[in-house]
This record gives sequence, structure tokens and C-alpha cells, in this order.
Amino acid sequence: MAEPPDPTPLTPKDLVEDAARDLVRQSYAPRPPIAGVALGEVPVFRSPDGLFAEIVRLDGDRQVQGFAGFRPVQWNWSRVEPGAVKAWHVHLNQEDLWIVPPDSVLLVGLVDLRRHSSTVSTIQRLSLGGGRCHRLLIPRGVAHGVANLGREPQAMLYAVNQFFTADAETDEWRLPWDRFGAAFWEMGRG
Repeated sequence: MAEPPDPTPLTPKDLVEDAARDLVRQSYAPRPPIAGVALGEVPVFRSPDGLFAEIVRLDGDRQVQGFAGFRPVQWNWSRVEPGAVKAWHVHLNQEDLWIVPPDSVLLVGLVDLRRHSSTVSTIQRLSLGGGRCHRLLIPRGVAHGVANLGREPQAMLYAVNQFFTADAETDEWRLPWDRFGAAFWEMGRG
């Protein structure tokens, strides 16, 4: 018959040296949000014949309800292939409203590049979709990107408050996809 375990708690010093040296306490504290970024969720109604989600309502001023001041002028659809990383995008004059439907799962990255922002250099990683319908407002000056870590193509919709142009005056700015480390876009381990 085995003896009962010793009830005395251990400390990191009670572990082997090479493990104790690498040991860090897991933090479950919420990470600070980026100023101006707004994440919302709309209800998904399920029935035997499928799903339904009301994703956008415009008020009398043509603003998206729930995102005061955001007036979309163009809607876009994007398909993200398995393993693809679409990053980093930056706009200086435009806001984006991303909608990730419940039948998609996407990893979204955000980095506040605005020099005078109260959250300058703050980084966020968000897993959106996955049975829920998420809406994400991304202010100008916040670098953003998306990755598909799955094995099937994923889709998203997004609205912008400036028309896209492909000319020399476009507000489409880029940073290298690995600007904040290639590991940013990998599945978390641990």
C-alpha cells in the first residue's frame, strides 16, 4: 500500500535546477486592449436547417450600430487559404470593420503603431469565429493581419470607411508578415 503524499507545498527551489531555471508562473490576467479597437459579438441563431446571424444594422446616419462614428462605404469579402498569413496591413486614413462568421476560425493580430496613443506598441492576438460571429473595429494606425491555422479555407467580410483605390495614392501600407516575429502567427504551444 502506497504512503499518502506529503501535504507540504513545494517551491520552485524543490525542482531540478534545469526545470526551475525555465519555470514561469502562468498569468491569466486580461491583457490591455488597444485604444479604439472594439470587439463585439452578434447572436447566432441555430435551427435544424442551419444558422442565421444579423451582422450589421445601419442607423439613420448610416453608422454601424454598436460602432459609433463608423460609416462603411465599401464591403469586401476575403478567403484565407490554409496556412496563409495576410499581414501586416496599415491604414493612415481608413478604419476597418472585420466580420468573422461562425463557420470560420481565424487568428487575428493587432499592433498599435500610433505614436501618441495611450496603448502604443500594445500587441493583441485574437482567435475569432469558431461558432461565434465576431465583429472587430480596427482604427487607422493599428497594424492588422490574419492567419488561417486550419486545414480548410476560411472566409471573412469587412467594411471600410474609405473607398479602395489601386493608384499611387492608395491607403494600403504594408509591413513584413514577420515584423513582430514569425512565431506570432503560429499555433500556441504549452
